[in-house]
Amino acid sequence: MIKKQLTILFVDDEKEIRNAMYNALAPAVSKVYVASDGKEAKEIFDTHKIDVLISDINMPGTNGVELIESIRKETALLPIVVATGHSEMSVIYKNIYNIYVVLKPYDVETIIEIIEEAEYEIVTRSKCLDSIEKLESVKNDALSLLEEIRGSKCDIKEKDE
Repeated sequence: MIKKQLTILFVDDEKEIRNAMYNALAPAVSKVYVASDGKEAKEIFDTHKIDVLISDINMPGTNGVELIESIRKETALLPIVVATGHSEMSVIYKNIYNIYVVLKPYDVETIIEIIEEAEYEIVTRSKCLDSIEKLESVKNDALSLLEEIRGSKCDIKEKDE
């Protein structure tokens, strides 16, 4: 079950598929945006915070590969799911682009499972970043204290033994 409030961007050139996936995903997540091609998807991506991208590969105009390449230039961390009707391509997409791959026709249960896995990655990454920020703060506090100690005129005498 998806716990975090996720925003999904779903991209497919077929209106019936967009509508069906919107209806299937909307109850499970905070927000679902839909786009009919890569250009429209990129505009949505550039103006909204997207947690997971789900895209068809073969679309007229800006296709899924071009969309992914454009987004990967901005972030390597966004979980991406691609849908393809070509099973032999799934290994290529997974290895080259580091993305989840599903075969068409879409299986909503599989997509939900992938979103749950992506959610886990997002939450884990967020916790790691929070820990790094806390460690940076502790480091900065320690450095400030060290500078304060170095700058003070403490008169420390060594004990004779």
